[in-house]
Amino acid sequence: MRLNSLVASFFLATVAVAAPSIPGIGIHYYGAFNSGYRAYTLSFDPAGNLYAGSDNNATDGEFMRRIPAGGGFWETISNEKIYDPDGVLFDVTGAFSGEPGTLLVASSDLVPFSGRIRALRGNGTNFNAVGPLAALDNNDAMAFDSAKNLYINVAGNRTIAKFKGISPQVVITLPVGGGVLAIDDSDRIWVACADGRIRRYGSDHVLQATITVSGNDPALGYCAGGTFPKGIYTVNRSTGALYRVTPSDTLVQVGTGFPNTHALAFDAAGNLYCANYDTGEVLRSGCVADLNADGFVDDADFTIFIVAYNMLDCADPAMPALCPADLNRDGLVEDSDFVIFVAAYNELICP
Repeated sequence: MRLNSLVASFFLATVAVAAPSIPGIGIHYYGAFNSGYRAYTLSFDPAGNLYAGSDNNATDGEFMRRIPAGGGFWETISNEKIYDPDGVLFDVTGAFSGEPGTLLVASSDLVPFSGRIRALRGNGTNFNAVGPLAALDNNDAMAFDSAKNLYINVAGNRTIAKFKGISPQVVITLPVGGGVLAIDDSDRIWVACADGRIRRYGSDHVLQATITVSGNDPALGYCAGGTFPKGIYTVNRSTGALYRVTPSDTLVQVGTGFPNTHALAFDAAGNLYCANYDTGEVLRSGCVADLNADGFVDDADFTIFIVAYNMLDCADPAMPALCPADLNRDGLVEDSDFVIFVAAYNELICP
């Protein structure tokens, strides 16, 4: 990430927002990277460790870090520093790196303008998987499609490249600079752009939709389902509003007060994680049906749910903001939501 993005991030850091809130689910502290790390992208491994790419452009590079499964303070995982390691993606099978269980790191070269992808082993050593190549100038966010083809945002060239083997091929040229990208279960490619819009491209790489979020470089992440309904989620980094993108390409607000964040990550259970770019603090969503966000789904939540159930329509002016009892986010508080509530009520304690 270069100067214009850094200036925008500094400006956004000065905008005061309310404490983070996800009505109907809640959100709490999970762990922290240090404030100078400037977490840019996030990726999980199967064990639940959370990795972050760093937008720290110090000339001597940055040690790679992760938060261990279950949360807590960061730990260093690389034996040497890597320059401008914005992008991370865990390669479980070794589909790209050739070595299972490696962390792919998209990094830049200080001089000349080029980029490379390094593969970080579990023992802290790393090797050059691709590059340096001018076609990867200032590369960052990465994602696999269903066939384990690797896509990468190349910020320096305003392109999305797809790898055929270890050779990058430009498949999308963006009208403005791109940031974080995500690929959904239909292999559609979503890109958060510098003009405050999210662009969706089909698996054929043809533009399908442009969705206005506003702000600069909206946060972006894909959830396969679980605690959060399946879909693309984004944050307006100017206002702190968290949205889900509906199938009709509209935005439904599901949270408020989110920090200055770029990437949203979801674990296998559909829990949301975000890292504050400025402070390094990582937040995690709570559990569905915890309507008062106290860590339990109990009688207090049932009382809140029944009042909303009797109102039914989330559009009712008397309904609490963001309709927290609408657990499946369909605009109504009805029997389908009650089924979800009962299951959570029987568990009692939020995981």
